Amino acid sequence: MGCATKNAKVVAISLGSLQRLIALKAVPKSAVPLIISTMSDAMSQGVDIQLRILQTLVSLITNFPSVHGDQLGEALLLCFKLQDSRIAVVSSTAAATLRQLVMFVFDKMVDEDRRNAVPANAMLEVTLPNGSTASLGPYATDAYSPHFLHLDYLHKTFALELIESVLTNYHDLFRQHSELLLLLQHHLCPLLLKSLSEKAVFPLTLRCFRVVFLLLKKFSFELKTEAEVFFMLLIKIVSEDLESSTLDHAEVRPPWLRVLAMEIIRGLCSDTELIRNIWDRYDARQSGAKVFTCLISALKRLVTEKPALLGVCAQMSGVGVHSHSAEGPSGSSSASGYGLDVGGVAGIVATAASATVSGVVGMIGSGTGLSVEQSGMKLQCIDQLDKADSPPIPETYIYLLAVQCIVSLCEGFASFTGPLYTSIMVQRPRTAGEPVIHAPPALDISSLPPDEPATIHLGIVRAMVDHGWPALLAALSFIIYTNLSDELFIDVLTSYQAMTNVAGMLALTTPRDA
Repeated sequence: MGCATKNAKVVAISLGSLQRLIALKAVPKSAVPLIISTMSDAMSQGVDIQLRILQTLVSLITNFPSVHGDQLGEALLLCFKLQDSRIAVVSSTAAATLRQLVMFVFDKMVDEDRRNAVPANAMLEVTLPNGSTASLGPYATDAYSPHFLHLDYLHKTFALELIESVLTNYHDLFRQHSELLLLLQHHLCPLLLKSLSEKAVFPLTLRCFRVVFLLLKKFSFELKTEAEVFFMLLIKIVSEDLESSTLDHAEVRPPWLRVLAMEIIRGLCSDTELIRNIWDRYDARQSGAKVFTCLISALKRLVTEKPALLGVCAQMSGVGVHSHSAEGPSGSSSASGYGLDVGGVAGIVATAASATVSGVVGMIGSGTGLSVEQSGMKLQCIDQLDKADSPPIPETYIYLLAVQCIVSLCEGFASFTGPLYTSIMVQRPRTAGEPVIHAPPALDISSLPPDEPATIHLGIVRAMVDHGWPALLAALSFIIYTNLSDELFIDVLTSYQAMTNVAGMLALTTPRDA
């Protein structure tokens, strides 16, 4: 009755009293629908009333576990409406309240799974997007139900932030529930693809990429087809500017779009297990998409895109990589197909290594080139959620990202192969008369137990290096002759060494000797 008076002071006092009664659990469950309806009617009053409503909603949902389904949807709907307020304090408080309540629902779902004691009469049957049905507990039903909010409009940026928070905190829960995976497959992935196919707007595209990154990192196994589409989309975005540069009529995409895609790719390249899985799921299949092959080809083409910008002078342009062409006439991935004079690679590294690092940098020239300090960003674009427009981006930043991707791939091969090789070689029996100091031979994978996970993954790495070394070596041979900072030069030289060691350990003679 007090809330219905429309008197601000009376409504504020009434809501405060109601909040205390809820906290004391002195309100009957039957009154919950009336409470939500009353707060909805009072929502149009002043800022203080709106903030009090948000506080009361938190108390109501957290103290009444029986609030499910449409009642929960109506409570969340109030938060969504207040989040759309033009008053900053109301909007931000409503957004925080929404996150808290959504997380509460998923926390309760985790607890529901852990107890595994939902009464049979409490189970609810829902229809899944693929047409099948499933029986879910009350909180699992709340977490799954995608259509009970009855919203006319929802800001995509806020929705994507909310989705990102849920996927970040509850990715294990999603993997355990097929109905939640179906939501990702049938609702989220199409939404992301549609948003990324429209005109690029920085705040929205940034948030889409952040969610895509989570899907690729956490759900690439469960969403195999969708992951392939997103992988190839990222590669296409990075490569498209190279291809469209010769087309006068091509629509010019904002440069920050490629940067966002490359920041995502850098994060993926640093995950060595994910990279191995990419090969195993896509490239290793005869009819599969060549995701890894396309990735390293795109990286090689990117680093060689603007030689002058990276400090490569004219007389050096004939050494190593000659052009952007990534394949030979027949589409093969041979060394010559990557524009690589393999015989000159050893000379490149020897020349670079024989000089001091500073001497090499000075040899190339000054005023252009790559360094983390000059080419990097203090805060990467993908983390600049508060920006309405793209921040200033150094022109060489995208090439720094490409170098870091290549270095991560090479180091990933070495960090996985080296310890396994050492372990296997230490345990192998020595032949009679074999010198103790004698260097161990290359690894014969065919002699290892075929069903062991280590053997399977070593076979994957061997296949990746065998197919990918021309592009990686071509890229490294070009990068080593650019104007690099001392730190990056050491990283690239270490990558050379890592690739040589891995090729030697895995009995890949041609890439080892190249």
